[in-house]
Amino acid sequence: MADLTRRLRHRIERTSFAAASGANRPLSFLDFLDELRLLGLYGRYFSWEDYRDRLEAHLGVEVHVRFPHDPLARMALLGDDLGRVYRDEETGDALVLVSGQLEEFEALEVIYHELGHVAGGHPLHYGNVVEGLSIGSFDAPSFDPQSEGDTGQSGWWDPPCSILGPPAPRDEGYCEREATLRAEYAILAGHYGYDSDRSDESFFRMDPLPRPCGPTQESER
Repeated sequence: MADLTRRLRHRIERTSFAAASGANRPLSFLDFLDELRLLGLYGRYFSWEDYRDRLEAHLGVEVHVRFPHDPLARMALLGDDLGRVYRDEETGDALVLVSGQLEEFEALEVIYHELGHVAGGHPLHYGNVVEGLSIGSFDAPSFDPQSEGDTGQSGWWDPPCSILGPPAPRDEGYCEREATLRAEYAILAGHYGYDSDRSDESFFRMDPLPRPCGPTQESER
């Protein structure tokens, strides 16, 4: 966490607290805090499960997270990627798949990155859009977009909504950068319980706040 804080400090000082304009400007940390306000997570400690649950309620979709361990399943579902999101064409429901072989923190980064695509309403290539999204165990190669009723279309599919309303541009590079930013911001904010009284750069030099005691959530659904 200290390494991530140091890595982000310069970026946040340069872009997140500076005035920026333009439809495709980078997502700032202040933008992300506005999103947390909408989700009711601002100023709170939160886990990825909390973030996922609030996204579901805000967007009106189901978001399932699975961790395929079977090597054949990982190759079929993820290819060379560490994570991937599939969306249901009709409902907009999301299935986030994350390699089951990652270390805890690396998995957290990937989970938040893929959830960042859902939050941002990022368009997907039709290869990641299915009909009748299935949510099997994914410990075996049980999920195949073709067998789930692939639409057979090419081009882009636009999600029904994003956390802030306007759809994201059909720009894969832009969407990937925004998902990465949203993931890094979420890890920091969820870990530190960020609040407006520490909204300047001194926040990023402080020691981590003590985390509340209690069991961690590890459920999949």
